[in-house]
Amino acid sequence: MMTTFKIAHINEHGVNVIVVFVDPSLAHKSAEEQNLAAARLQLCAQSANLAGNVALVWPGGFWAPRNQHPFFGSPGGSYAQLQLRINKNLSCP
Repeated sequence: MMTTFKIAHINEHGVNVIVVFVDPSLAHKSAEEQNLAAARLQLCAQSANLAGNVALVWPGGFWAPRNQHPFFGSPGGSYAQLQLRINKNLSCP
């Protein structure tokens, strides 16, 4: 069964980022479960030939590589602003 995610495939300061909009329940998962979800989505994005690292976002939170935390903590990296930049769907098994 495939799950389809809305994504914003963006380039911020020369860095490709695949912003994946995920279910808010991920916020309540352990760090290990969040890391596993990110790894699975990264493989899925690579299979879809999308360049960049995945970052997962939900209302009020995010999971991203540490070097991208400043962006996701900024006004431009807010959930509401990122929603305006949704430009693709990503389907994963």
